[in-house]
Amino acid sequence: MRIPKTLREAYEGREILHKTMEATDKRTAQIEADAWEVLLKAEWHVRLSGTQPPTSIRRLPHKPAQQEEWFGW
Repeated sequence: MRIPKTLREAYEGREILHKTMEATDKRTAQIEADAWEVLLKAEWHVRLSGTQPPTSIRRLPHKPAQQEEWFGW
């Protein structure tokens, strides 16, 4: 995931942030990747603006049916 320019110093100057997913199947890995991306965006929002992110960014689904709705499956 591309790190915002203003936050790159906090990530040792890196431009891209990578993470290896722990899931063993594609669908679960996609959910894991999407959740990681949302959490990063929420964290970056707080760092850049000093305010809490919008509820839509903070809400992560926990049930499979909610995940399907959230991620468009």
